[in-house]
Amino acid sequence: MLNRSILRASSRLLCRRYATETLGSASAKSTPATTDAGLIGDAPQGPPILLKIREDLNTATQNNETVKQSVIQNLIDATQTKPIKTDIQVLALINKARKESDVAIEHFKIAERQDLVEKQEETNRILDGYSSSIETISAEKIRGIVEKIIADLKSRSEPAKFGHVLNRAFKHPELPFEKVGRAEVLKVVQEVMPYERHVNSLTLQFSRKDLKIALQNKETVKLTVIRGLINATRGKPIKNDIHVLALINKAKKENQIAIDHYKEAGRQDLVEKQEVIAGILEEYAGSVETISSEIVKKVVEEIIENFKARNEKVLHQQVLIKALKSPKLPSDKLDKADVLKVLQEVLPVGKSGASKQS
Repeated sequence: MLNRSILRASSRLLCRRYATETLGSASAKSTPATTDAGLIGDAPQGPPILLKIREDLNTATQNNETVKQSVIQNLIDATQTKPIKTDIQVLALINKARKESDVAIEHFKIAERQDLVEKQEETNRILDGYSSSIETISAEKIRGIVEKIIADLKSRSEPAKFGHVLNRAFKHPELPFEKVGRAEVLKVVQEVMPYERHVNSLTLQFSRKDLKIALQNKETVKLTVIRGLINATRGKPIKNDIHVLALINKAKKENQIAIDHYKEAGRQDLVEKQEVIAGILEEYAGSVETISSEIVKKVVEEIIENFKARNEKVLHQQVLIKALKSPKLPSDKLDKADVLKVLQEVLPVGKSGASKQS
């Protein structure tokens, strides 16, 4: 009896050990290996064009296609900043990259670097190949729908206000977000219904006076900068200095890109010219009175604490609305983008739209 008991116990032990090893082995095989990109074993996620771009990266790497590999990697990196759910969102990133590449081509042509021009032209061909494969709604069709919305409002004697028309266009069933981006709809509405301009910007007034002085003194670089700023205000709702500052900051960013391109091309003479432009832009930017990011952060933190004091969930969108309405953050001294930037640092947004803090 004792021998049989020992035999049964040993058999059970061996069975358990075999089962444990088998399960462990199966688990190890089924556990996906991790890479910098994430879990390889996970099912591919994302819109069709993004999946294709990821596949093409592997092919380009295997074939040692360095330019294509660089273009694709930059696109993939650009998708990491926010959730990408549609081909249209990817198209927006492709179009942005295409625009930046066109700017680089112009800079390299000025720098007389044909080798770099040809490299960027190859970049454009790769980007165009992806953009042409994405189904979109044409600007002509968007325009037709916008004009129908305006006609419908007028037929009912309702005011065809810009925001009202834009909101209706965004919600129109023939303009689904899977096939058209908001930026494209906004652009068409702006063309059909140009903003009424209300210019109360001291900076813009000063720049116009400076334009006359620069003309008299034959300051060609300053003339170019001022004309560029004035032209950038056309067709836009410039109501105060903050709106002009946004254009100046955009010009500063574009100027820095030019400096980087000229440095790459080895043209120090062009770099120095752009640095003069940077100084002029900085002078105008410094003349605009703004609210510091420290004050914005303090206001945002106070709003969050008020939500917590009432035991209410702290939601990113609600904090943003409260901050934009705060009398401590007047719109003529602060841009919405600046508030959003500080809020994102204090209260990061998760993919669901709710804050990661509570």
